[in-house]
Amino acid sequence: MKKERFDKLVTLIAANPLLYSTHKVTIKDGLEIHTFGDPSSKGLDEAKALFKEKGYHGPEVYVEANKLNNQGKLISDYYTFLYNTEKDKISISYFRVGYSYADRKERFYPIKKSIPILAWTKHMYSFRRDLIRRDLKNKLSPRIQLGEMKGLMINEMSRLVTNTLYNIDYTPTAWISYRYFMNTANEYEAIERYTGSKLPEALKHYSGAILLALYKSLKDFTKLEPLLSHIYNTHPKYQSNVIPWDADEYQGLSNRLTCMHYDMFVLLICNKITDEEYKSILTMSNSADIDDITVAQEIIKFKLEDGSN
Repeated sequence: MKKERFDKLVTLIAANPLLYSTHKVTIKDGLEIHTFGDPSSKGLDEAKALFKEKGYHGPEVYVEANKLNNQGKLISDYYTFLYNTEKDKISISYFRVGYSYADRKERFYPIKKSIPILAWTKHMYSFRRDLIRRDLKNKLSPRIQLGEMKGLMINEMSRLVTNTLYNIDYTPTAWISYRYFMNTANEYEAIERYTGSKLPEALKHYSGAILLALYKSLKDFTKLEPLLSHIYNTHPKYQSNVIPWDADEYQGLSNRLTCMHYDMFVLLICNKITDEEYKSILTMSNSADIDDITVAQEIIKFKLEDGSN
């Protein structure tokens, strides 16, 4: 399975010349390596010639090297995609070569840096900086892959890697383990796997990230930050420039609406309201009229206090 997805991935990348400047394939000792040059990289031939002729320091070298840097000719970036036949392993890395400038020594120097992005063996791992211990602050530690695969990849490359290795055709927004996304038709199916329960149809107006926040808020109400951002970005009271909002009123309504969305979510998953009732209350809560919001809030309050199903 991994080899099939690896082959599909490198084929898709190679088919899009906007994603790379060069493509090199190396096959040896059970390893298949595809190296794609970043589309912004222009090659290092002129930089190599400059430093070979004039050395690595001096005013003239600085001026000429700075010109090359502005043209994208001082640094070359690459993405390497590796498949290990013996270990049935996929690895993705970011590789940078070229020249950098040391301010204190007032000279240029060659650089070569490799940064792991993803490894898929028995499990799928991404890499991030470990900030817990001071002596490890510049080291990368493996973590179970969560959500969309990014790590230094350009957007379209990230989408291709995510969709191909997960075998999906959508972009995940929820920050959950890769295994919930694998081979799913949509993000709602992945959220259902994560929560272990069927997702009410009426809740599918939310993105996966907001649904995840709502479910997590059942244990910790402070997890609703994505929902608050959603309200700021979509509610008509925050899209209008007519009313001069002051800070208290702005914050007060957002907190009020956040609580209402949370309460509607709880009522729906507890079968205290039907999908149609939920949609009706949601419509009122999304009104630009404060009176409609107040009515919606009163209905929610009544439903919460009503002990019947």
